[in-house]
Amino acid sequence: MRNIDLLIDILDTYFYKDQLQQLLEQAGLKKSGTKIELIERLLTESNYDLAYIFSRLTKDELLEILELYFDETLPKSTVKQEVIDRLVEYFEGTQKKDKHIQKEQRKMSKKDEIAFSKVYEILNEFGRVMYKADNEADLEKQLVLYLRSKLPSSLVTPQKAGAKRGGVYVPDIVIGNNLAIEIKYFTQKRSDDWHSAIGQVVRYKVDGEYERIILFILDKADNVPENYKEYEKLLPWLTIVVKK
Repeated sequence: MRNIDLLIDILDTYFYKDQLQQLLEQAGLKKSGTKIELIERLLTESNYDLAYIFSRLTKDELLEILELYFDETLPKSTVKQEVIDRLVEYFEGTQKKDKHIQKEQRKMSKKDEIAFSKVYEILNEFGRVMYKADNEADLEKQLVLYLRSKLPSSLVTPQKAGAKRGGVYVPDIVIGNNLAIEIKYFTQKRSDDWHSAIGQVVRYKVDGEYERIILFILDKADNVPENYKEYEKLLPWLTIVVKK
């Protein structure tokens, strides 16, 4: 990789130490040491690719990095994944591609569709075999373990409940770079829970710009409306899986 010292400097500037420790913990790596040691361990020992690490920053931060470190300015309307791809090009030495080719490659490929279908199938299987969950955190833990038993574990990245950076909330589970899973466990009769869940996944789409988002709900209180599939028609990037 080119410009390794520059990359370390950028990560040192834009990541807090506890964020680096969280990434290392999720990767099963030691999280002690100085901030620079944590960054070096993250880059040399984890299975995270550079695109995933950059995806943990906001789009505004990524645009700022491009401008400050590489004297390149992209429009504010540029989607987050494009900014990430541009930064990765600088560090991995890839050739800049024709814009038309880039646009086509950003579309969901057949392979991506198969990957999504696989995750969707796993979630439905999990709904049939899961143990009784005490709370939402327990449900998330069970699902992470189940996903890792069916997929390469390095692709399954859990986040701490309610984690956020600034005003940007982090999904419960991210598969690869482009698929997010949000988990909800409804145990009390509250209609606001459903509306809050929909609002949350919309924020993930806007802030994180994931290709697809799956909302997995264990609904013990009948809070999910009967017409919930209509939401998928309005939000074609969203898939809702409901288990009773």
